[in-house]
Amino acid sequence: MALSFAAMLGAGGMYFMNHPALTVSMTERSSPESMQETPSGTPSRAAFEAHLTALMQQLQKEPNNVPVMVSIAEHFLDDNEYAMAENFAGRALAIQPDNPDALYFRGLARHNQGKNNEAAKDFEASLAKRDDPTIRYSLGILYAYFIKDTARGISELKKTLAMPGLPEDLAELTRSEIAKLSAPPSSQKQN
Repeated sequence: MALSFAAMLGAGGMYFMNHPALTVSMTERSSPESMQETPSGTPSRAAFEAHLTALMQQLQKEPNNVPVMVSIAEHFLDDNEYAMAENFAGRALAIQPDNPDALYFRGLARHNQGKNNEAAKDFEASLAKRDDPTIRYSLGILYAYFIKDTARGISELKKTLAMPGLPEDLAELTRSEIAKLSAPPSSQKQN
């Protein structure tokens, strides 16, 4: 499973060194062959915008197409347009209230707008529909660092480690976070 780190609400590089980012599940990411990649392997801005335009045109033709709305929400997340991402994920959820991807993306958008308790509810609802290690990891990080419920965060991270088929990179990241969060307070300040 490819993992990509979503942008986080907050300031300064030092903060990010001590607080991990929530992750975005990229397993169902739309990626048409026409998207040109830059030398770094990421889609160019023009390709990104062209793909978003194509999705918007498809949504005009099919206004109740939930997968298209979810893809648009993901695009807006990638572009740090969190209010728009929340809007499109919410539109998808108005049609399909139990869509786990729309719930997760709305949660990410809400988190990035500082609505962490609402984000946690979205992540939990998403997990009730599909127990995904990326979402469970994100919930653990959200509780531990942003809601300041370290015990709940560690519990969710331990559940992540127990999941079958957990990718090794996510397992390593999860073990690292559990160790950091479980360290005595004097050790945590040194990290």
